[in-house]
Parts: sequence; C-alpha cells; structure tokens
Amino acid sequence: MNIDKEHFYTYEALVDWIDGVKEAYSQYVSVRSLVKTPQGRDVFMLTVTRPGKPESLKPGYVIFANVHACELAGTTQSLCVIKTLLEEYRDTLLQDIVFYIVPRMNPDGAEQAMTHKMDIRSRIEFKKRLNGLIPKDLDGDGKILSMRLKHPDGNMIEHPKDRRIMIQKSEEYPNETTYYVYDEGLIHDFTDISSVRSCVEQTDFNRNWPVNWLLTPLSGKYPFSEVEIKAMGDFLLNHPNVFAGIDFHCGSKAIFKPSSLLNHEIDPDDQKQIDAVAKTASDMTGEIVMLSGYREEGSPPLPGFGGTSQDFTYFMCGLSFFVFELGNGFSDIGMTTPQILKVFGKGQNELMKEHGPQILELNDTKGRSFYHEWKEFNHPQLGAIEIGGLETPRCNSYYMYPPISWDLYQKNTQFVLKHAGFRPVLCITSITERTNEDHVLISCTIANTGFFNTNIMRKTRKSAMNPVIVSIRDKEHNRISYQEVEDIKGGEEITLDFAVNKDTVRDQYRIKAYHPRAGEVEEKRTFVNT
Repeated sequence: MNIDKEHFYTYEALVDWIDGVKEAYSQYVSVRSLVKTPQGRDVFMLTVTRPGKPESLKPGYVIFANVHACELAGTTQSLCVIKTLLEEYRDTLLQDIVFYIVPRMNPDGAEQAMTHKMDIRSRIEFKKRLNGLIPKDLDGDGKILSMRLKHPDGNMIEHPKDRRIMIQKSEEYPNETTYYVYDEGLIHDFTDISSVRSCVEQTDFNRNWPVNWLLTPLSGKYPFSEVEIKAMGDFLLNHPNVFAGIDFHCGSKAIFKPSSLLNHEIDPDDQKQIDAVAKTASDMTGEIVMLSGYREEGSPPLPGFGGTSQDFTYFMCGLSFFVFELGNGFSDIGMTTPQILKVFGKGQNELMKEHGPQILELNDTKGRSFYHEWKEFNHPQLGAIEIGGLETPRCNSYYMYPPISWDLYQKNTQFVLKHAGFRPVLCITSITERTNEDHVLISCTIANTGFFNTNIMRKTRKSAMNPVIVSIRDKEHNRISYQEVEDIKGGEEITLDFAVNKDTVRDQYRIKAYHPRAGEVEEKRTFVNT
C-alpha cells in the first residue's frame, strides 16, 4: 500500500488508491459515499476498524481534509493515517476505536485546481457583469493560465529577479515594460481594457457550517448550502460515538484549538483539556499552537470569520477537534509561520515579490516547473495577446513541493494515534452484594480510566450530551434496573447502588455500563441466593 510522495492525487488516482486498500484490507475497511458533488463525484468516507464489536459500540475518531480546493496535502496526510492504522494497529487501536476518514471533502474543487490550475477556495461561480472576465481555456491546452497585453498604462511588470513572476509595477522598478494581466478567458460586455474585473465568485466551505455563520461573499447562500459540508455535518450529528478528530488544511504551519472562543470564554474543564491536548500536539509535531484564524492567545475573533468546522464540532458536537495547517510553498523554503503572516498581511503580490523567486528556485532544483512559456494568441476581444506564465499560486498551496511534507505527515499521524488513545474508557472496578429477605442490594463502581470525560466537552448543546447508562440485566439480557450518570471525568469513578428483587436475578445477572463515546463494558456475576 504505497503512497505517492512526489505528486498530489487526482480524483482518479485517489479512487484507485481507495479501491486498492478496500481490496487488500476488506475485513478492516468499508467505503461509503457521503454525497455526490454537483459535478457527479463521490465524497468518499473510509471506515477503518477491526471487525467484531458493532461500530456503534466503539468510540469514533473523524478525519477530513482538502476542504479547500488547492490544499491537496491534506489528502496525502489522510492516506498516511489510513496506511499506518492498517499496517501497524489492526490488533490494537482498531480493536477499540472506529476511524471515519474523508481524504477529500472537495473533489470538484480539487480537480479543477489540479487540472485547470485555477485559484479556487472551495467552489466558484461566474456572475456576468460589465467588463467581467469569465475564465476559459482559450488555447485548448486544458489549463486556465494568464493572458497579458503590453500597454503603457498596464499595472503589472515582470519580476526583475525572476522574469517568470508578474508583480505590480512600482517606483522601485520604473523602467520595466508594463502589462495588463488577467486570467485566461473572455470578457462579458467588454468596453475598456483598463476596467476589466473578475466575474468569479468564490465560496469557502469552511465558512458554511451553521454555528456562528455570517453572510459574507465567501460563506455560501445559507448555512449548509454546500452539499459536501451538509453531508459531513449530518454524519457527525447522527454519530454520537464520535469523540474527537482533525480537519487538515494547508495554510502556514499551525495547530488551531477547538472553537473560536477566547480562553476566558471557555468552560474551565474544557480549557484545561484543550490546553493539554494542544501541548501534546505541539510537542509531537513541533508546530505552533494558535487560535482559529491565526490568532494569538487573547486576540478577539476576526471580523466576518464564522461558520467554521471548529465552532460546529465544539458547540454542536462537543468534540476534541483540532485543525492542522500543513504548510505551503513558503514553509517549504524555511519561512516560519510568524514570518509568513507578517508578509501575508501585505497581500499576495508582496508575498510573491519578496519570496516567489526562492520558491521557484527550490522547485527548479527538484525538477518541477509551474511556468508555461508565453505564447502569442489572437484574442477575439483584445487582439494580439500572450497566454502562459505561472500557474495560479494558490492552485497548489503556493507551489508546495510534496516530498518536503513527508516528515510532518509522519509526526501528525503519530499525534492522531495519541489523540485517539485519549478516548474515555469505562471500567467496572468493583461489585458487592448484600441480601435481605426480598432483595439483593448491588453496589457497583464504574471508572473512566481514559483521559477524556465521557462527554468530552462540557460547553456544547444539551442534545450532544449523553449520560453513562449503568444497568442490571438478567441472564437473558433483559434490563431489570438502570441508572444514568451525567458525566464521568477522566480518571474518576462513581459508585451506584441498586436494589433488585431476588427472583429477577436468580442465580446469575449482568452489569453493563455504556456511553456512545466510551463504548460498552459488561461483567457477568453468579449470584448465590442464601
């Protein structure tokens, strides 16, 4: 079960990989389609676990990736987790936990980014407007690159340090030839070359979750308007056994804590748990811990920043759920996250102006090129132009070089295994019996020997909070009596007393404790009626 370290996966290659895994590990892997995308592709979920116990009786760990079209490394990271689980943990972790893994949440967007080389956040639409440019492959090469037109009033020049890069003209380079540069395509209601604007409207799947959703140009028409996100949300809401997970992205390397709240706004028990897990993640991966949106501790939420997976999984589901940013081309050349963020605030032009030459040089040494020679083309509206240039920077997370991330994939995978091992674990530690004339008085102690509380997070909607159910059953498994415990913290135990009729337990009975996120434990007892 090999993983391609040199290239990111096309949809076809991903389907082939999934088919191969399903065939090789048919006992441990099942594959479902969460939903069909608008373009007819499947959003595949792999359920990875050891056969035996029903899935509903095992704690669940969820992973999804590639929500943003161009952030392709998340798919490879997910495959690394699957490979490690199946090759090394079939007889251990998979016996007690079920993993739900979606390697590519956005197959439509990812395929457009990979094949057409387009800048797509998650999904794009074209809205016709005056002087509006609609991207289109004009020269038939299968890609949507750039088109440029020499013009004395143009606002772009070739980068003097690397002519492959187009940057905004400035007083720093006053003698450079100027161009108008646009995406390859046609212009709707064309009147003026200087007034051409984009007809592309972007949707960001990670602004489409229903918690703290805000109507913005990126958020979608309404919460869960995007079928891929709704399918994932419905799955989480309908699987109360899921207790933790990760969403893999490709921004500057960082680990984002659950929710967008500030520390003082979070339940103290939740905060303690979150900080402990975050420290473990940072220690194991070497990456910086931040709040969502690349915020430092104490920074207020960003304006217009809502509808994220972190808020949904925290407030609606109560999960221990983190977002891992796997880096980008700037990380590949050795820039730290604080360095990238400092330049990123100046805009994409400044990023490419200052560091684009280094990124291209790195890829040159690896035999990879994102550059297409400019070729003359007779545009039906603009006349003589050139088509070519660099592929859109964001179509591959700013020209990531896949093999550089391999070491981080391994570290992240080890954290996933550790994180999953923090699950709550129910254990019956003692049972005592006393009898009187008619009844058996049964006292049992139930412990949670895991790290997480049985309900994981406390500040979540009530319907996501499930009690621990402790029941007494006869030897035919009929329930005689039961009690509910709201929550059992990690490392704690509770003692419950039951009084049951002697005739109902006769010579044998069972004690069972169950919670959807902690699984089920049962002990059979022989009762001597004296």
